[in-house]
Amino acid sequence: MTMTPFDGSIQQALKWSQNKAPGISSIIERKAEWYQNNHDQFWSGWQSAVFDIRTANPFGLMVWCIILGVPSAPFGLYPAANGWGFGPLRENFIHKAGSPPIPGSSNPNLTGGNFYGGGNKEILNMDEVRRALQTRYIALVSNGGVKFINRMLRYIWNGDQPWDMQGGRYFYLADITSQTPTSSKHIVEYRVGPNMEISTQLINVLNDRSMGIMPNVCGTKIIVTQE
Repeated sequence: MTMTPFDGSIQQALKWSQNKAPGISSIIERKAEWYQNNHDQFWSGWQSAVFDIRTANPFGLMVWCIILGVPSAPFGLYPAANGWGFGPLRENFIHKAGSPPIPGSSNPNLTGGNFYGGGNKEILNMDEVRRALQTRYIALVSNGGVKFINRMLRYIWNGDQPWDMQGGRYFYLADITSQTPTSSKHIVEYRVGPNMEISTQLINVLNDRSMGIMPNVCGTKIIVTQE
C-alpha cells in the first residue's frame, strides 16, 4: 500500500496575467522549491522510512512494534545494542577464567574482556526484523488456514516466488494433513530450509509464544525449526 501523492505546487496560484511578472514569478518559484525540499521530500522519506515495513528504518520499525503490539527489545533497535561476538549466538569474552562456560558457547575456553554481544534472542539484522513484523501482521489478520498462511510466508520470505525445495530454501507450515505430516494434530510446525539466511536469534524469537509473531490456530502448539 502506498500513499496517494498530493500535488502541493503553489505555482498553481499564478494567474495567467502574472505569468510574465518576473518579481512575483521568482518569489513563487523560490517558495515552490522550498516546499519541494522541506515538504515533498519529507513525506517521500516517511513513506520508505516509516510507513512501509519492507523498507522502514529502526525508528519506523519501533513505530510498527507499537502498532502491532510487539516488544521492541528483542529487535536490536536501540543504539546501545552493539552486536559483536563469536558463533551463531554471538558469544563474547564475558566470563572469567575458572567460571562455568557460557551455555552453547562454541569455545568455552574464551576468558576475560568486555565486548558486548547480541545474546540468543536479540536480532540485529534489520531485514529479519522487517520480515518478522510482517509475519506478526499476518498472525493478526490470518484466518488460520494452512493455505493462506503458506501463501503469505512465501510472499514475505521469498518475494512471492516458488520455493527451492531441493536447494534447501523454503519456509512453510506443515500440519497433520501435509505431505510430510506432523506427529500430532495438535502441533503445527514451521519448517525452515537449511539454506535460508535466518539467524539463530530469529528462530528463537519466532518460537517465543509471548511475542506472538507466528500465525497460530487455537488449541495447537507451534514449533519453528530449521532443518
